Amino acid sequence: VFGRTVICPDLVTAANVARSNGLDCITLDGDQVTKNGGMTGGFYDHRCSKLKFVKIIKDNQVEIKKKKAHLDSIGNNLKDILLTKDKKIMELLTNLQHINAEHDHAKSELEQCTVDITNAMKQKGSYEKALEKRKKSLGSIHDEIKKI
Repeated sequence: VFGRTVICPDLVTAANVARSNGLDCITLDGDQVTKNGGMTGGFYDHRCSKLKFVKIIKDNQVEIKKKKAHLDSIGNNLKDILLTKDKKIMELLTNLQHINAEHDHAKSELEQCTVDITNAMKQKGSYEKALEKRKKSLGSIHDEIKKI
């Protein structure tokens, strides 16, 4: 069709046709194969570059390592914060228990004082009654002394 040039679907087919038939060949991608065996030209698709993909993979691996290190750092900070908070909570609970113990002790002392005051008031009442009886008896003894 094009003189002594044949269009082939791929480079392997073009190389076989050029060697066996002594024709120049060109592929659909633009690669040229001559009957003498030389190959030239062609199209290089940068979107399918293995080197580009390897670079992207390496860049992503570096980024993943950075993100993991950052995540580990955040995790360690969080652990430190939690430990600090746990210690503070334990201190507060200990203080609360101490204050509750003091409160209970003060409450029991107050109850004991209340009981002591109540007993003292009862004892005072009984002493006042006894004093009244003795005053009456003293009065009657004075009367008897006057009679005697």
